[in-house]
Amino acid sequence: MLNRLIIVLLILPGIVLAQGQPASNTTISIENVAVSIDGADSSKQYAATVVTEVVSPIEKYYKEHPVFGVYTKTANATYKRTRLFIQVAEGSQTHLFSIHDSLCINPEKSKVLFQKSEGDSVFCLIGIDAFSKASNNPYCDAGKETKVVYLRWNTKTQKSRFKQRTISSCLRGITNLSPQDIFAWQPSGNLELTYHKGGDVYITVLFDPKNWHVGFQSSSE
Repeated sequence: MLNRLIIVLLILPGIVLAQGQPASNTTISIENVAVSIDGADSSKQYAATVVTEVVSPIEKYYKEHPVFGVYTKTANATYKRTRLFIQVAEGSQTHLFSIHDSLCINPEKSKVLFQKSEGDSVFCLIGIDAFSKASNNPYCDAGKETKVVYLRWNTKTQKSRFKQRTISSCLRGITNLSPQDIFAWQPSGNLELTYHKGGDVYITVLFDPKNWHVGFQSSSE
């Protein structure tokens, strides 16, 4: 006779699961899973712990609202590295993607600088700016971590590709030399991103709103 596996789950009281989703801002913890196998020594208990990640209020907000937004999730059991999550919207559709980023944390400023839809594709240029938040580097207390992200999102397949350019980073020694404030830029002309990565490394990248399919165009590298 085949052995049967019986699993008893002890779930924290007061937690209600709706369609398999955890309650907002709540950690669901399943502790001490008791496993009993017919025909085996039933006195043996095999302990295990399964913990799902916390759903924060800001995550819940963006899940419920089809709007643009940027937020950080620190490393946990699900994500081994800190990630920057970006949600873009086109009508009632949204797309959430993430970037490994432990420097541009909880950005104070973010903006869709350019967005264009064509068929099933949406092209976005996104500006993100955060104060440096490294507790072990007081020199960067007033520093900035700034990046620009180019995204191509297929609304039918929900797949996307992106490229990013970090144009300012106190923690990485990158200095923004762009001739204009990226957040004040208007898509009537090219956006020029110029930055210094140390030594003789000066980089200039252009974004042409009339040729949005190309994304970033490097005039120097």
